[in-house]
Amino acid sequence: MNNNFHTFYYTGSNAALRLTRASKKPAAVQDRLNGAVIGGMYWLTLVDWYCASFTVIVICFCQICIFSYIYGTGRIIQDFQLMIGRRISYVWWIIWMAVTPPVLLCILANTALGHSGAGYRGRAFPTWAQSIGWVMVFASILLIPAYFLYYFCCRTAGSFRQRMTACLSPSPAWGPAQETHRQEWHQYRLKHPLRHRLIHPDLCATETSTSPDDVLLNTL
Repeated sequence: MNNNFHTFYYTGSNAALRLTRASKKPAAVQDRLNGAVIGGMYWLTLVDWYCASFTVIVICFCQICIFSYIYGTGRIIQDFQLMIGRRISYVWWIIWMAVTPPVLLCILANTALGHSGAGYRGRAFPTWAQSIGWVMVFASILLIPAYFLYYFCCRTAGSFRQRMTACLSPSPAWGPAQETHRQEWHQYRLKHPLRHRLIHPDLCATETSTSPDDVLLNTL
């Protein structure tokens, strides 16, 4: 233990904590070990502090909005009922429609308002390290609006309203990958048409007359 111990000291900023090990090992091996372990805990803390909070919440919020409002909770429940062969409770419909999105939005707002800079062992990271954390956050999140803008400008045509409708509607190609499953899925939708993509299938009248294209897409 006398020749192999850990010593902590600060260099530059008080937040830049470094670990060195005093031992009898050759200097070259010692430098490689230091380079491998010095920043690991600080990188982990930085990623956990920023990416595990803002990035995850924003991505989850976008996903629930896409599946609940763009694809539609009615379609989701209809697909689940086809897959499991039994009725889906109204509880899940209410949770996906009215509970989860606002709860995630409140969590995101609370996280943003209560945010403080990352730190480790009671000491805040320097400004440049905090900036790296925000870069990691926006590098993940900005891909979502960037692809939306690309799809809006390059993959759609028509007026602004037509382009927005196309961007906020499911693709006609969406569905089961295997042809036999796709046919079964399509026949199920023909047999159980939805009045609207947001309405629970149990609330749809059985006598509703719907064309195959409307049954497949159920767009507004």
